[in-house]
Amino acid sequence: MSARPFQTSRFVTPSALVSMNWRRGSTSSPISVEKISPALTALNMRLRDNYTEDCAKGVERWNKIIEKTGVPFRLELPHTAFHRQIGEFKNVEASPKGELLSQAQWEKERDAYLPSLADGDFIRSLMKPQMEPSRFASWIAAPKVGIDNKPGDFEYVKIAA
Repeated sequence: MSARPFQTSRFVTPSALVSMNWRRGSTSSPISVEKISPALTALNMRLRDNYTEDCAKGVERWNKIIEKTGVPFRLELPHTAFHRQIGEFKNVEASPKGELLSQAQWEKERDAYLPSLADGDFIRSLMKPQMEPSRFASWIAAPKVGIDNKPGDFEYVKIAA
């Protein structure tokens, strides 16, 4: 291990990652995978796992705020296998809890987990642009103070007519 992480290329080059193998296991859910992967693929999976772990910390902070309000609700991250288009779970149909689903079950339950076309239409109906100075679109909260303490009606962007 180098004392200078940015110089680790002296030890493992990116091209070497393609030819190296790495054992990766995941036994923390109903969908368990342990296999030998190319090191570059394993590195991507490891980075995704680190990202997911970081997101879980943020969600837990939000849950503590929600809990303090007395609302009986908790946010949860979906399982890593849920709705994957690439990677080790790309051909797996799984619920947000990580339960394996048949193709028929997935087709039947998908709209309960993901936004539907009607949901997208509703969101588009809310998002009306606002072009007048000092006015804000309905989905954006007006700032308490403008950039560099300028007033809200300051013309930050000149829109050509």
